[in-house]
Amino acid sequence: MVVYKFGGASIKDAEAVKNMAKILSLREKKPCIIVISAMGKTTNSLEELCNSFYKNDAATPFLLKEIKNRHLKVLNKLFEDEEHAVFKKVHSIFNQLEGFISKKSKSPFDFIYDKIVSHGELLSTTIISEYLNFQGIKNTWIDVREVIKTSSEHRDPKINWNLTDTKVQEIIVPVLQKSTDLIVTQGFLGSTTEGHTTTLGREGSDFTAAIFSNILNAEKQVVWKDVPGILNADPNQFQEAVKIDKLSYDDAVEMTFYGATVIHPKTIKPLQNKNIPLYVQSFLNPGSKGTTILNSTSREEKVPIIILKKNQIILRISTKDFSFMAEDNLSFIYKIFDKLRISITMTENAAISLTVCLDNNPGRINKLLEKLEDRYEISVLKNVEVLTVKNYNEDLIKKLTSHRIIRFEQRRNDLIRFILQ
Repeated sequence: MVVYKFGGASIKDAEAVKNMAKILSLREKKPCIIVISAMGKTTNSLEELCNSFYKNDAATPFLLKEIKNRHLKVLNKLFEDEEHAVFKKVHSIFNQLEGFISKKSKSPFDFIYDKIVSHGELLSTTIISEYLNFQGIKNTWIDVREVIKTSSEHRDPKINWNLTDTKVQEIIVPVLQKSTDLIVTQGFLGSTTEGHTTTLGREGSDFTAAIFSNILNAEKQVVWKDVPGILNADPNQFQEAVKIDKLSYDDAVEMTFYGATVIHPKTIKPLQNKNIPLYVQSFLNPGSKGTTILNSTSREEKVPIIILKKNQIILRISTKDFSFMAEDNLSFIYKIFDKLRISITMTENAAISLTVCLDNNPGRINKLLEKLEDRYEISVLKNVEVLTVKNYNEDLIKKLTSHRIIRFEQRRNDLIRFILQ
């Protein structure tokens, strides 16, 4: 069996959905799970709606109306008959969302976020499943929240692999064994054992596909994107970016770890553990050769891989009593990072200080400062960027760092990292 993942850009409007159907009509006739994201920029719009609702802003119903109108526009272009069952199903999803935001909630923001933002994938998969059936591509729609079980944290929980495996065997496998061996389901979503919706982090649909691939021992996983494959740099930042034909699991893990956004960071390991190849292909040119990620590559010449993370912040954490930044202090600080679920982009340890570079998430940074400031002196530097280059050469480094202030530099073997201002 195979697992396909279609991101928001690949289903952004009616024409894109039709293109997706064409790709699926030409697929190999094997059992297949289709993991789908929200349409276009719907997740961004739902995040805006969530923030507005949480602040009790008067714009909330108008933001929801815009989201609803965009989906109805897609529906009307895909289905001529407004009596088609899909219209009732989509209206039902919006009624649930409208019901939720019509009442004030005292729940934590992350709980509200998962409750609201999850509707994007429920809408997209409902529309696409019905359209595929309408076009003769028979499939079964499954609510992924019944299958992927997570811990109780919201917005980036841990996967309960044992329970998820059990649910896959109970719910997914019987469907794949039927004549309608195509499943349409949501990426990005899961649920707790109590049934509360959780989300797996932005771009989490790649990870959803990898979970299914791992448990079902898929032959391959294919991620359909609006780029020809994995590029060695973001073309919006570096005009000379080139496609990488083959990439090792290890290189792909490093790329995602250091901030490359083409694949969700948690996607690679479940595939690597089962030696399942990952193909990144263009939905705009499905017949073209994309990028293959597999156990090892035979590439003789390694292309420089360039990753630029923007919107970073530097915190210099110093002991007030001039004691060493040793095991006791480090343990205390890192436990707070873990509790607040703050990931560190880059770190440097000195005798009486620890310097960390982080994503500039004001809400979490403020909570971090509150927990640290009684015990430590903290200085803050905003508006910095982290540049990571793998397989570098000195000429390239000079070009990339010219006219920039280098705050920190770290080198190891074939990899170099800078904090730039």
